[in-house]
Amino acid sequence: MSYVPRFFLAATLFFVALDLMLEWLVLAYRKMCMREWAVVWLSFLAINLVSLDLGMLIGIGIAGLNFILSYLRVPIVDNGPDTSVAERDLPEITAQTRKHAGIAHFEFCGYLFFGSAVQILETVQKGVYVRKSNSTKYTDLQLCHDSSLLPIRDAPVQCLDRTLAPDEHASPTQFVVMDFTRVAGMDATAARGAFLLLKKYCKNHAIPVVFANARPDIRSLLLKNDVASTADFFPTAESAFAFYLS
Repeated sequence: MSYVPRFFLAATLFFVALDLMLEWLVLAYRKMCMREWAVVWLSFLAINLVSLDLGMLIGIGIAGLNFILSYLRVPIVDNGPDTSVAERDLPEITAQTRKHAGIAHFEFCGYLFFGSAVQILETVQKGVYVRKSNSTKYTDLQLCHDSSLLPIRDAPVQCLDRTLAPDEHASPTQFVVMDFTRVAGMDATAARGAFLLLKKYCKNHAIPVVFANARPDIRSLLLKNDVASTADFFPTAESAFAFYLS
C-alpha cells in the first residue's frame, strides 16, 4: 500500500461515496414513497451535522416515527363482512390454493413493512406448488416411456421453497393472485424484500403473478420497484380468476 499514491486512494473513496450518494439520495426517489425518501435525507443530514453514532440514532428514531405514522393509517373500523380485528391479526396472510384450477390466492391484511417480508416469503412459498426438477427417477421413467405402453406418472410436486408439499400428487400452481383488498399500506422494503423476490421465483417456473385491488400508492410502489407491470393489476380477485379461466 505504501507504493500507491494517497491521492489515488482518496479519489477512489470519493468516487465510491459519490456513487452511493447518487444512488440513495437521488435515484432512490424513483423506488420510494415521499416519506421514506425524506427519512433517508433526514438521516443523512443528521449524520453530517451531528456525528455518526448520534446521527444513526436520530435516523432510526425518524424511521420509527415514520412507521408509526404509516401504521396509524390502518383503518380500525370496517363495515364490511368478516372484518373484525379480533378475528384477524395484522398483518395476516391467508393462502387459498384452488387445486382444481391451479390457482393460488393470497390475501394480505394490515400494513406491510420490512418486518412482514419474511412472513410473506415463507407463507407464499409454502402455498405455491411446482414440479420437482432434475429427478433422475422420473427422467428414467420418461426415457422408458417411448418403448412401453404403460402409463407414466407425473413428477411429484414440491413447495416453491423446495420443501415437501403436504400432498406430493397435488396439482402444480399455474396462476398466483396477490389480493391487497385488506392492505392499508406498504413500504419499499416489503415491495423489494418480499414481492420482487416472489415474482422472480415464480417467473423461474413460468408462473404468472397478478395483483388485485391494490391501493394507488401500493400500485405505484410495485411499479416503481419493477415488481409488476400495468397489465398485472385487476380491480378484484374475482376478475383475476375470470381472466385466467377465460
